[in-house]
Amino acid sequence: MNFIEKDKKLRFVRGLLAFYPLVTDPKTLIELDGWLKSVIKRAIRERNRLIAGQGLDPSKLYAVTENELLDGSWYKADVPNESILPSFVRGWRAARKFYKRYGLSEIQSPSYYTAISRYT
Repeated sequence: MNFIEKDKKLRFVRGLLAFYPLVTDPKTLIELDGWLKSVIKRAIRERNRLIAGQGLDPSKLYAVTENELLDGSWYKADVPNESILPSFVRGWRAARKFYKRYGLSEIQSPSYYTAISRYT
């Protein structure tokens, strides 16, 4: 987010993100964001069902709102972790901005798509 909103330079763009600047319409990425959110919400619901079914400590259940899931505020632990829900659209915005600002020379193609990767 710092790169998108505050112009802090990304160290690199590589892997799948290297292809993101080629996307011109984020509609599919928006749908993927919705899919990811839905899958995580269902996983939390299933986790809660399994914990409750085992008669385990109810304090282990998560009551996560959509906003908490998106902004990461649901995560409260002593171990610091990045808990903001990843976003395909946010990645796309950052990759496109990076590409427009620094060009292709700064973008590393994924090693699995380069000929040299067969020999390394």
